Amino acid sequence: MFYNIKATAPRRAPARVVTDSLSYAKATTGYHKDPPFNSAPITSSSKDIKAMMSTISIINIGEIVLLAKKFKAAANPMEKILILVEHAPLVEAIRITKFNPSKV
Repeated sequence: MFYNIKATAPRRAPARVVTDSLSYAKATTGYHKDPPFNSAPITSSSKDIKAMMSTISIINIGEIVLLAKKFKAAANPMEKILILVEHAPLVEAIRITKFNPSKV
């Protein structure tokens, strides 16, 4: 029982002709509509992001990092209060921008 490999191999369909103006990729993807422009109203989250970006541009990130390191290293509440007093202008700037971004 010997089979003829050429005789049992499946036949391939002939290649389709693709015109110059229509590529194979365009023909297979189907109809595509460009997404509409972003016309969504400004939400509160986008306002929060804008406020946060203005805070970042006003406040030096290095100062915040220094404050955070000192605050984390403080052993007791009295030391934490002294650190906050030492960095009072920075704490005030953070408070103003976080709770009342319209004043920025």
